[in-house]
Amino acid sequence: MKYLGMLLSKSRFVIKYLFYTGVWVLGRVKHLISMPSSLAISKEPRLNREVTGLVKGHQNPDGELIYHIPGDPDYERIEHAVLFISEYEAMKAGYRKWNM
Repeated sequence: MKYLGMLLSKSRFVIKYLFYTGVWVLGRVKHLISMPSSLAISKEPRLNREVTGLVKGHQNPDGELIYHIPGDPDYERIEHAVLFISEYEAMKAGYRKWNM
């Protein structure tokens, strides 16, 4: 019985040691096994994110969400517009580009 008590007390020490060692090792190598952000797969489409001027979005009579960029014929006449900083942001919000 005395031997069993010694074995159990030592095994608890060994288990604690292995647990803490494992946690320490995982903390040290975590950066080695994580994927760098440059290799991460993006769910967003690759669109031009360049800011070209305020993009105006509106809903046409058919209920479609349309956006206009500076220089489009109706750009200045649009009232009650939703403003975006780029075409990318407009597309991300569900708007499509105006076409003739």
